[in-house]
Amino acid sequence: MSVFPVDFLITPHTWILPDEYDQFNASRELDSDDTLYILKPSASSCGRGIKIIEKKTKILKKEGIIASHYIMNPHLISGYKYDLRVYVLATSFDPLKVYVFNDGLVRFATEKYTTDPKELKKRYIHLTNFSVNKKADNYVVNKGAANPAGDENGDEEFCSKWDFKQLRKHFDDNGINYDYCWAQIKDIIVKTLIAAEPQIVASMDNVPTRKGAPFELYGFDIMLDNKLKPWLIEVNVLPSLSSSSPFDKIIKTMLVCDVLTLVGIRGYDKIKVHGNPNSDDIDEEHTFKNISMVRALEGSEKLNKSELNMILEHEEEFSRKGQFSRIFPLAANVDYYEKFF
Repeated sequence: MSVFPVDFLITPHTWILPDEYDQFNASRELDSDDTLYILKPSASSCGRGIKIIEKKTKILKKEGIIASHYIMNPHLISGYKYDLRVYVLATSFDPLKVYVFNDGLVRFATEKYTTDPKELKKRYIHLTNFSVNKKADNYVVNKGAANPAGDENGDEEFCSKWDFKQLRKHFDDNGINYDYCWAQIKDIIVKTLIAAEPQIVASMDNVPTRKGAPFELYGFDIMLDNKLKPWLIEVNVLPSLSSSSPFDKIIKTMLVCDVLTLVGIRGYDKIKVHGNPNSDDIDEEHTFKNISMVRALEGSEKLNKSELNMILEHEEEFSRKGQFSRIFPLAANVDYYEKFF
């Protein structure tokens, strides 16, 4: 962010305590009196230990705390705060290849939003974590109703969790450009993975980078402010794939199936494959056949076998993407993102 301060203004200002304790307090001195902060344990989950504090609140120099500016002006739907769980699949880091799942979860708080200092301890107002809000009396399971936002007369309850199709409908009904917001979210995802790419690649010494390489599924938590600017709240390396309802099960079953298909895991006839001593030769022969097909389409470029294989693997992977969309690399964005590497 110090090199590209405008381009990487994608997450609230954050400090790791106690290492950046003095910097945090120095920044607080310059903030306005009504500024709020959110404190999270660095090694916790499910909303445990999260606090919202005011500027005047004293903080002890504790280990393992993440402090951030609190987004005080979130975009609200029917008065409720919400965030988006976006599923992101990196199939390679060298070279970087990133896909985003076209559906995801919209997770609502279960009490209407306010910044009243007397209400800062009410977790159902300020936290959108499902593990927190599922315990609220106001939590309403989404049963796939046509109108998850309820109706004008209040005869239908407001569902506490939506999918992206329901969010798009709400945005369309209210004159909000969903596609523009989604494009900004994809930009945040690519920039985040580019920022982490050097450390991840350095940790992958002696690990194959293409065929047979490890992959990673991330859960990006995104929040929109009242100007519809998306902010990265956190990235989960172990996003929950458990299903609390049939609504969750539909989305997460499709997600897992498409992840496994995209990365090339498939069923096979064990007797046929393991009973054939020349099964590896068959795979190699199949590859050479595909390379011959690529060479037939080759222009003036003279590509070696490794480069041709990379192209084949890339095209085969893309053909298995299912409900994922590739967001990097694309012909339309490679030149733009190149400077950030």
